[in-house]
Amino acid sequence: MEKSVEILPNVFLDESFGENSPNTRQRESLYASLNHSFVGVHGAIEGAYRFYADSYGIVAHTLQVSWLQHLGANVILTPSFRYYTQTAARFYYYNLDETSIIPVRIPIGTAPYYTSDFRLSAEDAASYGLKIAWKASNYLQLDASYERYAMQGRDGVTPASAYPTAGISTVGVKFLW
Repeated sequence: MEKSVEILPNVFLDESFGENSPNTRQRESLYASLNHSFVGVHGAIEGAYRFYADSYGIVAHTLQVSWLQHLGANVILTPSFRYYTQTAARFYYYNLDETSIIPVRIPIGTAPYYTSDFRLSAEDAASYGLKIAWKASNYLQLDASYERYAMQGRDGVTPASAYPTAGISTVGVKFLW
């Protein structure tokens, strides 16, 4: 029995089976950060590392570094860099045709598990950015930033087009009291 899934108004995709992942997921992480001020140059460095592992079999590492540079008394310029890498979930398959798994309609959360969600594949991601913040008064701060984000797969099977890249611009207003 096939079901139809509406993906846009009046557009239907016939689906004979869906993806199947476990009903529960245990997650553990370890986080460490180091911040240090450099008084002589009116700057500071912020560094952080996170280790992550879960019951899906994903192991990930994140490294992040930012430099906060004071430009006068009221302006801070902050370049930053972040790198992320992860292994694939045990049940990630781009193509089930190359496995012994035969998808059938079974209760969701019951093995065999399989997914082709690129977010569960082996992947790397990096971002770098620049933010400027101006404290206009004791009660108002304005900021603007730009960040470039790029993700890529490491399994050699999942198409590169599955992994997003983005340029993110942000403008903010902060009221202080």
